[in-house]
Amino acid sequence: MRIRNYETGSFTTRRVNGGAGEVETLDVLGPSDFETSFAFIKSGRLGPGAGIGLHRHERSEECLVVLDGPLTVAHNEHIGVVEPPSIALCRAGDAHGVLNHTSRSTNFVRIGVAPQDGPFDAVQLGDDLGGRERSVGEFDLVQHIDPALLSPGCAHLGLGEIRFRRIFGQDLFTTNWGFVDHAFLPPRTSVGYHRHDTIQECYVIIGGRGRMKVDGEVGDVTRGDCIPNRIGGSHGIINHTDAPLQFLNIAVCQDKGHIDFTNLEDDLSDLL
Repeated sequence: MRIRNYETGSFTTRRVNGGAGEVETLDVLGPSDFETSFAFIKSGRLGPGAGIGLHRHERSEECLVVLDGPLTVAHNEHIGVVEPPSIALCRAGDAHGVLNHTSRSTNFVRIGVAPQDGPFDAVQLGDDLGGRERSVGEFDLVQHIDPALLSPGCAHLGLGEIRFRRIFGQDLFTTNWGFVDHAFLPPRTSVGYHRHDTIQECYVIIGGRGRMKVDGEVGDVTRGDCIPNRIGGSHGIINHTDAPLQFLNIAVCQDKGHIDFTNLEDDLSDLL
């Protein structure tokens, strides 16, 4: 089972897309970890006054997950403060950037999907956001990661009742990005063991601890862990603890718009 953590590892320091100051960045997962056009998962730390400069992806798409502190986020002509925990989508052709306007460091995660027939692209726009005034109002493509917004249900014949929300669906994407889901597992519930033959998922643990089964291998996961699942592979997750477990599920399709699953009739209760 491949597990990479977005909070631990060898961070490097550099300017990103002409932004103000320097950013501590960590390459969590890259193209070699995926079989689809999933490009990367990167994490970063922004010190006070630091940021990622305004840039545009002509054919690629990116999500920014704001984890533990407010950030000034620019999207096209709009710029405003995004409160954590939230996730912001930048579609192909849109411009975006971030700036830490606070007095303490802030952590974030970036998720990128490339076009099917080419590499992940970015064009710097020469704006570090330092002189821009913030506007008011909500971003169209920013969603709060809030358990109160979730609906109850059962996932892949799993144990008990979990809570779930599709934050972004495939209708928003021009790449082969399939969806971004938020899942909340109370104690002793699970997403049942299942297989995808045409999509690749990556679970990004954002709170709590759990136990995963991936292609027959069992391992414990915790906040910060990213677990990619291969095309044709089987996986499921159970909360074996007394505290809630939360994760984002990122899916990229092998064929645009085609999403499949096969339930394997295993609720993982033997892993409790």
